[in-house]
Amino acid sequence: MQPLREVWMMIGIEKVDTHKRIMVKVLLDSGATRMFVDKKFAKKYGFKLEKLERPSRVTNVNKSHNSGGLIIHEYYAPSSISVFSSCL
Repeated sequence: MQPLREVWMMIGIEKVDTHKRIMVKVLLDSGATRMFVDKKFAKKYGFKLEKLERPSRVTNVNKSHNSGGLIIHEYYAPSSISVFSSCL
């Protein structure tokens, strides 16, 4: 049996301010030091983005720079994350 190279999960996110629940497919990255969300996803669901004072570079496991470019915004707000189902 080959080891999994990537693990995808369905999770539910509840925005505490609106109590709106969103189901989303996510990539679980055990080596990540932070959580990331796509800018289009954040805008679609009304997450408020704030511009960083200094952009941050994402480095891949092979030490190359991520093709998505620099992280230029951050999101911080109260929310709860619940796992509704396991690996896909």
